[in-house]
Amino acid sequence: MPGPNAGIGPALREARESLGKSLEEASRDTKIKFDHLQALERENFEALGGDVYVRGTLRSYSSYLGLDPDKVLSAYSEAIETSAEAADEEEPPPPVEPKPIRTLHRRANWKLAFLVAVVLLVSAGVGGLLSRHVSTTPSVFGQAPSPTSSPSASPFDASDLASVYLVASKPVKATVIADGMKMFHGMLKPGKPQTVTASTLARVWLSRGGLVDITVNGHDLGAPGTKKAGYAATFTPFDYRERPSPAA
Repeated sequence: MPGPNAGIGPALREARESLGKSLEEASRDTKIKFDHLQALERENFEALGGDVYVRGTLRSYSSYLGLDPDKVLSAYSEAIETSAEAADEEEPPPPVEPKPIRTLHRRANWKLAFLVAVVLLVSAGVGGLLSRHVSTTPSVFGQAPSPTSSPSASPFDASDLASVYLVASKPVKATVIADGMKMFHGMLKPGKPQTVTASTLARVWLSRGGLVDITVNGHDLGAPGTKKAGYAATFTPFDYRERPSPAA
């Protein structure tokens, strides 16, 4: 509900006083409870109950006072929106740790790691025996054996960075942490996008989901989450990157 600075209450009171009417007289004329009229002029809208009843009462009372009901309701709607944005700015981040979208890079499978290490050691031993065998085998017709080709390079460079691009459709409280450092904390507004890069992890927290378009490593995720709940995610340099096809 709007706070005491909406300006609606003073306008209603001045219009009533200009008509020479007391609150009791206005209550009798409009059939609106005295307490409700007093709450309107004090902008204590919560005392009237739901938003629908507040709007109906404002329309009836403003018409009785000779004011334009549409303008009064428009001012009330703007006050509600301003109050909601102010509440978003004051809302502190939740004390929960953001959950990563992908947990593959953070979970250690020790059994698999041990098996891979054994396979690598065995492969290295067999490769060493084969290389020694090739080096000691006489050449045929005076030709030396051809050297083995070097292994192909890794499809990803270890220096790749996680790139996160944020574009808000409405003001929303946001916190972005890259490699353990807070890179952005405050109100993310439309027309003022934010770009953050990280070498290991980039963490994003939003007070309301569904209001920010997120692009990770060039991949557009859209506006994930819902407008009625917070949104948190963790991204790495390897997220949403396709491994290149092998050369023919």
